[in-house]
Amino acid sequence: MMKYTTALIGVVGLLAAYSPEALNTKGMDLGNEPLISGYVPMYGKAPFGTIVQQWTLSTSYGGAGITFVRDSGLFYCCNQTTGGVYEFDPSSGSYTQVFASGASALAWGLHFDESDGTFWITDIDGSSIAILRQYDSDGVPTGKTFNLFTETGASACWWCSGDYDLDSNEVWIPRVSAGNQIDRFDLDQPSGSTYLGQVTNPDPYSLRGLGFLHHLPNDGTLNSMILSNWYTDVFGEADLNGAWIQYLNPGWYAAAGNDVWEPLGLTLADSVYDFVATNSAPDAIWKIALGYAWADLDTYVEEQADRALYDIKVPSIGSGRVVVSYLVPRPVDMTVSVFDGSGRLVKEIARNVDNSGELNINISNNGVYFVRVAAGVYNEVFKTIVD
Repeated sequence: MMKYTTALIGVVGLLAAYSPEALNTKGMDLGNEPLISGYVPMYGKAPFGTIVQQWTLSTSYGGAGITFVRDSGLFYCCNQTTGGVYEFDPSSGSYTQVFASGASALAWGLHFDESDGTFWITDIDGSSIAILRQYDSDGVPTGKTFNLFTETGASACWWCSGDYDLDSNEVWIPRVSAGNQIDRFDLDQPSGSTYLGQVTNPDPYSLRGLGFLHHLPNDGTLNSMILSNWYTDVFGEADLNGAWIQYLNPGWYAAAGNDVWEPLGLTLADSVYDFVATNSAPDAIWKIALGYAWADLDTYVEEQADRALYDIKVPSIGSGRVVVSYLVPRPVDMTVSVFDGSGRLVKEIARNVDNSGELNINISNNGVYFVRVAAGVYNEVFKTIVD
């Protein structure tokens, strides 16, 4: 009878130590960290808008846009001073440049596209330049660009830090001035056909940060977005029609971007946090409580139940190949990544799969390998030996 392995936390940690493309445990909830504002937690959850941790950045205008990447456990920020993109590690507070954007004006907004693992940056001066540029996971320009003036028919305005919604395949980007609204795009469409219309900005002045909260509380509401403002000092949660669910005036200034923290390895007891980047001295990144635990969120619980519908197996021993057998509840894009014993990526395939079947990956050399399978809400790592 063939034996199968299960994913181990130790395997995840080993991959994280050797490869930036591997799953890792960075970004896990830090339950005993020092609290900045001295609040008394209510039922283990801080009230909405509470800053629980703060990091001061080493450069000015270092948080123009911020986006979270689940596989790496890292946030990424635009820096308007250097034109670079920096990675921010919430487990250590390190802030390090990883690639140059090559922006002709200002590297302003930044979001990560979970569907294909690419970054998008708005290169903009507010009057003559408003280019949205795509970069691969290593920061290399793909050559795919959109002129936001042309796409929307607008002029003399800025597009700031947006977010990608995997559920709808849409990107939402706040537009400052000339409407001061939230614009919706489908960037898989050709030039001239990406613009999907607008959503009302619930605070009608200088909205800069937007991050989707994909799992909403048990209040009968659908998905929401977390918003941060530059001048009017508002931080809040709004529904997808642009109406406030909750908000406050916390006494901040220059909140330039934000994104919800959804690290791998969450439990239902963990609190939900948003990270806000500022770009006015002193530049900082704040970790802010949203007042929820993940157990409060309908679709997070549903996601765990949905994940249980996937039956993925990798034999512990394979002859010259890695075999992934699968049973999935519906058609889904599946990516299988094979890493050698040192954590180096050696093979990767992506297929749209349905129902049940097998994926076979030929391996040239014998040895120990780690296999990451990602399909919809399913994401797991297996250990196998190829002989």
